[in-house]
Amino acid sequence: MRIFNSEGVFKYKTLRHRFRLRDEEGKLREIEDTVVVSYSDRRAERDRAERQRLIQKAIKLLETPSAIEGLNKRGGKKYIKTEQSSKYLLDEELIERDRAFEGYYAIQSSEEALKAEQILEAYHSLWKIEESFRIMKHTLEIRPVYHWSEQRIKGHLVVCFLSFLFMRMLEEVLSREVSAERIREALRSITFTEFSIEGVKYYLRNKMDRVARELFKGLKVAMPENITEKENFKI
Repeated sequence: MRIFNSEGVFKYKTLRHRFRLRDEEGKLREIEDTVVVSYSDRRAERDRAERQRLIQKAIKLLETPSAIEGLNKRGGKKYIKTEQSSKYLLDEELIERDRAFEGYYAIQSSEEALKAEQILEAYHSLWKIEESFRIMKHTLEIRPVYHWSEQRIKGHLVVCFLSFLFMRMLEEVLSREVSAERIREALRSITFTEFSIEGVKYYLRNKMDRVARELFKGLKVAMPENITEKENFKI
C-alpha cells in the first residue's frame, strides 16, 4: 500500500518482508513481518545538511591525514576511505549512496495488528525520546565527570536541563528541522573581534553561520552591526 499526502507527495509505503533466522533449537525458520518505508521533505533537508556538514569535516581531515587513523566512523571519517593501505580519499560512492536515501527511513515491525500510521507514530515518539537522551549525553555532556560534590552535580544537571529546553525552543523557532549539534555549531559561530582606533575600542562581527542568522530572525532579535563601538555593544 502506498499513501500520498494532500499535495500528492509520497508519504509512506508498506511492504511485506520475509527473512530467516534460527530459533533457540538452532532450526532455521522463515518469518514474515511488515516494513513501513516513509519519506519526509523536512527529514530530507536535515539529512542533506548533515551530509554536507560531514563532507566538510572529511575534507578538513584530509588536510591532516595523520589525525584520521585514531578517529571512529561517526564524524567526518565516515566519508573517508583508505586506498592502498595508506592513502586516504573522499568516499564519493558512499556520499552518492547517502544522497539517494535522503528523507527516507524504514521501520520493521512484527506487530500485525498495527496499521502503518500507528507504527510511524510509535516510532516517532520513541525516536524523539531517544534523541533527547542522545542530546543530553553527547551534545550537552550531562555526565558530571568533572564534579564531585552533590551540590555541584545537581547544579550541573540543572544547567544541562535548562540548556536542553533552550535547544528545543530554538528548534521550534527555526522554520526547518535542524539537529541540536547543528544549532550548537551555529551558536558557536556568533563571535566578535575587539580592536582599537585612536584609543576607542570596537567590536567586529565575525562571519556568522547561516543557521545563526535564522535564529536571530526567528527570535526577533536584531543582529549586531558589522562594527560596533564597545560602549554601544550589546547582544
